[in-house]
Amino acid sequence: MPTARSRIWFGVTALCVAGGVLISVFTAAQNSTGHFSTPVERAFNTLVFFTIQSNLIVGVTVLLLALKPERSSPAFGVCRLIGVVAITVTGVVYHVALAGLFDLQGWDQLGNQLVHTVVPIMAVVGWLAFGPRGGHLGAGGALVRRLPALLARIHADPRGVRQLVSLPVHRRDQARIWRSGPQLPVGFTALARSRGRSDGG
Repeated sequence: MPTARSRIWFGVTALCVAGGVLISVFTAAQNSTGHFSTPVERAFNTLVFFTIQSNLIVGVTVLLLALKPERSSPAFGVCRLIGVVAITVTGVVYHVALAGLFDLQGWDQLGNQLVHTVVPIMAVVGWLAFGPRGGHLGAGGALVRRLPALLARIHADPRGVRQLVSLPVHRRDQARIWRSGPQLPVGFTALARSRGRSDGG
């Protein structure tokens, strides 16, 4: 049964998502280094990163749960699971592979910790403690089955990791990571290498 605690948890999680994303967009707009010349371009570029997208999926689903915790439709269940899986990948990959690459201060650090630490922890704890986890998930179940293979591909290609869940890397260290090689969105490097091996490599 829905409880006041679950609604408060989901509501606070949604607030953390909003704070982390807004701070990330703001700090990106203020940073004059990188590939974009205007604050608007830099702000919108933040929204293409997996980190921000996973936070937004979580934010929307937990906000809907805060408003109506008994939601149980298959479509919502799939969106909920996608958010939990994506934010788990975001948090794990950042802390395993990326955290040591950056020295962030002030607002940069606050936004970074919200989107990479606070929201992942609150999203997973909220899912475990309050759900919803049941029901017919359809495509959502397939995501869970494919997660180990995704993590294996990430582990096999560290540069692909940086492209998959880079900080919204509009920070001062961005140029150092971009110089490491061509940038492909959402881990295409790892996928391409894997396909090359299966096609005859």
